[in-house]
Amino acid sequence: MTRDPEPRRSPGSRHALPPRVPTLGNTCRRIRDERGYTRDFAAAMLRISRSYLTDIERGRRNPSPELLELIIVGYRLDSALARHLRELRVAAVELEPVATLARSVIDNDQLMAHLHDLNERGDLAAYVDPVWNVLACNDLFREATPGLELTGSIPAWFFSADTKPILTDRPSELAHATATIRAITGRYRNAEQTRALFRHLGPNTEFRATWSDDVRAAYGRDPSAAMHAIHPVTGQPVAYSLTIANQSESVLLVILSPKPSPESTTNRENHE
Repeated sequence: MTRDPEPRRSPGSRHALPPRVPTLGNTCRRIRDERGYTRDFAAAMLRISRSYLTDIERGRRNPSPELLELIIVGYRLDSALARHLRELRVAAVELEPVATLARSVIDNDQLMAHLHDLNERGDLAAYVDPVWNVLACNDLFREATPGLELTGSIPAWFFSADTKPILTDRPSELAHATATIRAITGRYRNAEQTRALFRHLGPNTEFRATWSDDVRAAYGRDPSAAMHAIHPVTGQPVAYSLTIANQSESVLLVILSPKPSPESTTNRENHE
C-alpha cells in the first residue's frame, strides 16, 4: 500500500512563475504540490488514472461533482478551500463594469445617505464590487486610505507602498489579502476587474511571493481578528473591526469600525 507522504516542496519551483487567475485545473495542481503528493500517488488515492488527473490539472477535463468531493476529502481541504474548488468547477459569475456599478450606487440617494450617516457615527465605509473595487466611500474611509484613489482597488492598495507606514502587521494582512484575492477572483475569474487586478499585481514582488507561498482561500474575516493600523493623519494606532453587508449581488458595503488599540490605551494611561 502506498504511504501517505509528508508534505514537501521543490525549493523555488513556483516562485519563478507569474501569478495566474485561478482555474480548477491550476488550483488542483497547486494544492497537490502543496500537499507534497506525486501525481501517481494522488491518482491512486482518488482511484482514477494518472492521465485523467493530468487532464483535470491541465484544464482539459472537468471532474464530476462526486469526484470533486473525493478530491476535497482526499486533499484534506478546509471549508474555504473546498468552497473555492466548488466555485471553480461551475461557470464563472458575470460582473458588470466598475463604472456601471459605481453609477448605480452614486445615483441611489439612500445608499449615499447611509455613507454619510456612517461617517457621522465615526465608521469608515465604502461600497465595493465583489472584486473589492471602490464604487463610493465616505470621507473617513478616504482619509484613512491614502493612495487608494490611484487604482480604486483595495487589494491592489494593500500591496502598494502606501500601506507600509499604515499596517502594523503588514505580512499577516498581505497574506490574508492574497487568500481573499484567490477566493473572489475564482468566482469572478472571467470579469474584467479580475484581469485588471492580475495585470496590476502580476509584477509586484510581494504579491508574487505571497501568492506562491500559500494556496489558502479566505471569504470574509473573523470578526475577532481586528486590523491594526496607524492612522495616516493622526498618527495614532487604531484597531478596526470589519463588517461586510451585501447590498445586492454585485455591491457590498464594507464598514471599518475603529476602536482604540491596546497600545493607544496604554499610552493614554501612562500620560494620566
